[in-house]
Amino acid sequence: AEDGIRDSVASRGLGDVYKRQLLDASNETVYELTYDDKSPWPDTSEGGHSLELIDVRLDPNDPFSWISSYEEGGTPGEINSIAVSWG
Repeated sequence: AEDGIRDSVASRGLGDVYKRQLLDASNETVYELTYDDKSPWPDTSEGGHSLELIDVRLDPNDPFSWISSYEEGGTPGEINSIAVSWG
C-alpha cells in the first residue's frame, strides 16, 4: 500500500462490508475503519460523495460519526466539506 491506505471489500448477502486502514511509513496500521454500504451508514452512492468523519474524537466504527460530503465527487485528499467546531 504505497499511498498509505489499504482497502478490502467482503461481499455478504445483500451488501458489502468495507475495511480501510491508514498506514504509517513502516506500513503499520495506525487507524482502521470497517463500514457498510447501507443504513445507518451515510449514503454516498449518488454523485460519488465521500464519507467524512464529523469529529476525530468520535468512534470511527460508529455510522453516526460520519456524514456524506456536501461536494459532488467527494473530497479525497482534501479538507472535509463539513465544518467542525472545536469549542
